Order: sequence, then structure tokens, then C-alpha cells
Amino acid sequence: MALNLLNRINLDECAEDILLIDTPEKAKDNEDFINDNRFLYYEMDFTSLNQEKLNLFFEYIDNLNVEISEVITMSGVNFSNSVFTLTLDEWKDTTNVNVTGPLFLVKVLINFMAKKSKIIFVSSINSFYGHADRIDYAAAKASLNQLCRNLAIELQSYDITVNALLPGPIIEDINNIPLEIFQSSKKGAHSMERYILDYDEVSDVLLFLASDQSNAINGQLIVLDKGLTL
Repeated sequence: MALNLLNRINLDECAEDILLIDTPEKAKDNEDFINDNRFLYYEMDFTSLNQEKLNLFFEYIDNLNVEISEVITMSGVNFSNSVFTLTLDEWKDTTNVNVTGPLFLVKVLINFMAKKSKIIFVSSINSFYGHADRIDYAAAKASLNQLCRNLAIELQSYDITVNALLPGPIIEDINNIPLEIFQSSKKGAHSMERYILDYDEVSDVLLFLASDQSNAINGQLIVLDKGLTL
């Protein structure tokens, strides 16, 4: 999702360096995209996060000698589990990737953030919208929502805003919508298409939240679903 959204942003207008943080596998799969856009890239796997890795990440950021203006976390994993199929290892991985990783990443980066900076979490409407086979994912994203609110209060004195974007289903090709989206919708299969988002619609709001025009918005969970959850 993260690289799909970056593809929609006019990177020529971004004067600052962009640091991507992801797994070594993602770096290999997207090597050309990263190199072509001259992104900085730091390899980190949230499923195996520990204090030693966080210390190394702190040293890396410290050595960059930069002031950070925006932090956007778009990490996510979804095993599509019910309570009957969920394993303990999957629960741990889902929590680590969706909540623990973003929290401790932000904990490090706060030390290097400028005043009037922005932190944006990408959550999901699954965090408060009942959905079959999302038990671990929904719980983790709900935790991320509360993390957003708490951080917004704790970082007020630093003049840093924290908000979360909660998008609904994002599909690039309207002719290739997964059947499960239709089956799980309370709106009915025939009306579901009107609620599908594309990446441009999400990246536009993301850019707004990262801009000075959003300075008055703090601690908010912004639902982006075309009214699906109404």
C-alpha cells in the first residue's frame, strides 16, 4: 500500500529527503523504484523488533543529521483470520506490524522532529466496523487508533500533531474487486462498487494531513470510505 500511495504523489514537489522503512524483501522487490526516486531506505522487520534494532535505528537517524517534518506509518499485515483459525504466532505478528512497530518507530523519531511536524497513522475502517475474518487485524488497528489519540495529547507541548486516516477498501481495478468485499458488506453486493476507493483519493487526503493546511487537526480519526460505515 505504501509504495502505491507514493506513486500517486508528485515527488518533484517534495524538497526533503524521503526515508522508507520496510523489510529486506520489500527493498529487493522495489529496488528500481527506490533507486529511481533516490529514496533513503532502512531495512527493518517489525515482526522481529527488539531494543537492539531500535538502538541501531536511532544511531542511523542521528547520523543523518536531519530534522524530520513528517512521519507516515503505513505498515500492516492481515491474515484474514477468524477466532477459529487465528494462531498465537499470527496474533503476535499482526500486533507487532500494526501497532508495536509504529509506536516504537515514532518513539525514536520524536527525538529528531521539528516543531509543527506531522505524524500520520494509516489505520482502517475495520478498526470499528464489524467484519468477519478480521479479528486480529481489526483489534490491532483499533489499538492504533487509540495510540493516535494518546500521542496527540502527549506531543501537544512539542507542537506535533498526530492523526489517523481510516480508509475503506482500496482497489485499483474496479473490474477486479475481491469477492470477499461483496460478501462481507452490510450494504449489499450490488451497491458495494460505489464505496470502493482508489489510491489517488487516499493520497490526496494524506498530503492534506501532512500540509500546513491541517494544522488545526489533531488527534482525529479521519474516515475515508464514501459513507460505507454510515
